[in-house]
Amino acid sequence: MATAQAPSPGPTAQPPAPDGPAPDGQAEPGADIVVDARGLLCPMPVVRTAKAAKQLQPGQVLKLLATDPGSIADIPAWAETTGNRVVTWRQAEGAITFWVRKEA
Repeated sequence: MATAQAPSPGPTAQPPAPDGPAPDGQAEPGADIVVDARGLLCPMPVVRTAKAAKQLQPGQVLKLLATDPGSIADIPAWAETTGNRVVTWRQAEGAITFWVRKEA
């Protein structure tokens, strides 16, 4: 049985998403709302995500596009504290993309 490790600080930290990063070639989950936070720095990706998540019903998915490396740790931390779940995430082509499911 493997034990989970806490993410290391810095831009290479991996978020503690239950399903981890999406492998290349894997189909992306659908999204009910897309939030484009590219070019914004902390705390704005979290602020925009939180605002958009209020519009979701439980089970719906929000897709976040961000470029701030801090979002790799910030978005999963926000999801955990708000009872939501990072379904998967991907870093490619200069952007970090998260899919967050509203749980409650």
